[in-house]
Amino acid sequence: MLLLSQTAFSQGVGINNNNSNPDPTAMLDVKSTNKGMLVPRMSTVQRNAIASPAVGLLVFDLTTNGFWYFDGTVWVQISSSASSNQTLSYAGSTLSISGGNSVTVPNGDITEVIAGTGLTGGGSTGSVTLNTAAANGLTAGANDLKLGGTLTEFTRIIQGNHDMTYNLNSTGDFNIQDNGTTHFQVRDNGQTYFGGTTNWKDISVTGTDLAILSDDGDDGRFRIMENGVTSVDLDANSQFSFNEQGLDRNFRVESASNVNMVFVDAGLNRVGIGLNNPTETFHVEGGGRFNNGVSIGEATTSGDHLMIAAGSIRPTVQIGNTVSNNVESGRLIFTENARTQITNSVYCGFDIHHDGAANKLHINSGCTAPSTLMTFERGGNIGIGTTSPTANLSVNGAANKLGGGSWAVFSDARLKTNVSDYQEGLDFLMKVRTVNFSYNDKMAAIWGENEVEKNKVYQGVIAQELQKIAPDMVRSVTLNAASDEEVDPSTAPSESFLEVDPNKFTYALINAVKEQQVIINELKEGQETAIKELKTEQKVAIDTLKAEQEATKKELAEIKALLKSMNK
Repeated sequence: MLLLSQTAFSQGVGINNNNSNPDPTAMLDVKSTNKGMLVPRMSTVQRNAIASPAVGLLVFDLTTNGFWYFDGTVWVQISSSASSNQTLSYAGSTLSISGGNSVTVPNGDITEVIAGTGLTGGGSTGSVTLNTAAANGLTAGANDLKLGGTLTEFTRIIQGNHDMTYNLNSTGDFNIQDNGTTHFQVRDNGQTYFGGTTNWKDISVTGTDLAILSDDGDDGRFRIMENGVTSVDLDANSQFSFNEQGLDRNFRVESASNVNMVFVDAGLNRVGIGLNNPTETFHVEGGGRFNNGVSIGEATTSGDHLMIAAGSIRPTVQIGNTVSNNVESGRLIFTENARTQITNSVYCGFDIHHDGAANKLHINSGCTAPSTLMTFERGGNIGIGTTSPTANLSVNGAANKLGGGSWAVFSDARLKTNVSDYQEGLDFLMKVRTVNFSYNDKMAAIWGENEVEKNKVYQGVIAQELQKIAPDMVRSVTLNAASDEEVDPSTAPSESFLEVDPNKFTYALINAVKEQQVIINELKEGQETAIKELKTEQKVAIDTLKAEQEATKKELAEIKALLKSMNK
């Protein structure tokens, strides 16, 4: 963020980011440590087209890629390419220097040599000798003047537009000392050394501190300042501290392919990994890995867990997609080898999968080829062995339990009202047609291709037939077509089918058994009466036969007696 302040006074205008007053000698004083000032930019044609330019008018020429000013007569380019090497030449009577002026040397012999400032000797006769008068850091020799000695006055070297080169030429070092201790050295191998604390100042050595490199217990310490106060403190003896003043100064670390590998948003107190706009205290764009446990919330440690989430207010862990109605709206996988089996469809174990497109939660199992064990629908239906339950509990396949228990219903008289005798029985059952059948492809499409045995023979009834005689046993259910697309299931194609509640058959069978028992009892009573009557009739017949037999015996006796008497 750029903070720009302007201060206007009668003597000048200041533009800066530290609210300082403009220099009293300037009409415009612009200050910045990280930005420059742009002057008007134009082509050469546009510059030359300026009418009556003022003396000192400054522009940047985009054609020549340089600064130009108007000297009152012509446009002059400000050049930084002046050569540091100049040639002094003498031709005829003209002495000239390249890039400079020339003078005319009079013809004739030199008749006198006069010693100027810094020289001694001279004369007009005989052998003339000039000797140097060394001073202020110079030492005079017999035939030369050497650099070296004590400065006796304030000394300044003004380079102008020329370079000054100090060439070590791979021999000898360049040293700057204080009382014999070297604090700055450029060695003949090109390496540079600093001794003691090194300060970087704003503009001049008396300016505001910009950075300080110092010694902390024989360890390095580097501080970067903001407005003269430490902002970044890299201390090898203690710690590395960034934004020590607690200002709104973001911190960013770049990688080879991500300019926001690590990003600290100082204003929002957030850390981003892989992005520069974190929305939480810690926000990661991309994958992450923790070798040890992770603690989320109020738990001080993860203990022996890979992850623990604890909190006194809504200790919630939410898993979901970033869009609605998506097949992959959350998945938990429990596998035997999580190092290698890391995809949704490859694992040995179980997974819990939320299908947002169908509004269902599946519990799957398998090893490399998972299958669905249970399905929970948002409306409340639960399926075992099917992904499309049509009741509170739909079971595709057999179910069992241990002996001694039962599927029970609440039947307490205190919980019932409008109680009446149920009369249907044998007559009702005699109207029901039972059939053998197998499920077709449409049933497989509803329950799942791998969950219906198409050739298996079942026993049951036809719902449409039963509906005519017992409509209360038949209900209609509407099923949405299965879809992997990101659509609202309520708008998906649907079809209605009939289901049968066979509970009524149980109580109708009870009544039918009762009816049959009444018939059996009546038949039994009739049979006993008939047997009794038959026994009575049989006894009468036997007694009659016995009487007739006795009478016959008597008659035979009489005949025998008669025959006997006749034989006498």
